[in-house]
Amino acid sequence: MKAGTSWKVFFSLLFFHLVITMINQGRYLIIEYPKGWKPDESCTMYPPNTTFPYFDRVQNPAIDVFFQEHISEKYLLIDGILKCIPPILYPFLALGLVVELKKVREGRKILMGRDEENDMIHVTRLVICMTVTYFLAETPVGVSEFYMSFITGKGFGPM
Repeated sequence: MKAGTSWKVFFSLLFFHLVITMINQGRYLIIEYPKGWKPDESCTMYPPNTTFPYFDRVQNPAIDVFFQEHISEKYLLIDGILKCIPPILYPFLALGLVVELKKVREGRKILMGRDEENDMIHVTRLVICMTVTYFLAETPVGVSEFYMSFITGKGFGPM
């Protein structure tokens, strides 16, 4: 893919994701509880009668519940799919990079000394380790968000 096309795809997906996230987050309000938060009496770290402001995120009652459920389900489904794509594509990209590194290494063997050849092997190992680590770290996140889109209940969370 050309660099210009890659940037267009990147910004298109970024804009799409931002719009979906704004729609999902727009169904919430941030409210302040009038009484605030009071530390427990056994907590001696604060002076007596100390209160702190307490805020919470609640669902906007002006938005229809049916509409909120669909927003939540669609958001989690789209977000889960978008989070599953990079861990699936990343190993293929890393494999292509390793193949290109090996081609370059073969072409540069004549010019390189023994120590520099070992450095190239370390780079290949680094790419493989980064690929495995990224795959193991990000795949469960994407799969769990994709799964969450199917088990949302009336509270718009796990049943």
